[in-house]
Amino acid sequence: MRATTILLLLVLAGCASNTGLSGYCSVFPLRGGKAVPIGLIRLDPEMERTLRSQLPRGQGSGHICWYTFGDQLIAAGPRRPDLGNSGYVFSRRGDVWVLSSSAPLILALPKVIE
Repeated sequence: MRATTILLLLVLAGCASNTGLSGYCSVFPLRGGKAVPIGLIRLDPEMERTLRSQLPRGQGSGHICWYTFGDQLIAAGPRRPDLGNSGYVFSRRGDVWVLSSSAPLILALPKVIE
């Protein structure tokens, strides 16, 4: 019984983490099929901390889903089917990743607009 309780607590702790590979993250379909697909990825914890620190104030906490798009990384919030979704783009500059713009990129429109 004690082992079951400990296992349950570990699972719940994992679900409460703010790393993105969970049911909270969407894979966004591409319209028109001419772009490189957006791939959901898991980042090294140190790299993720570095990237989160570059996000605009209030955007670096909570669940973040990480994607690759060509030679860029995208940080997005969890899926919100009725509200749409947006994310922030990072570009590689030498050996480091840098936030490309403080303005978010629209990844999905709200259902009412689609």
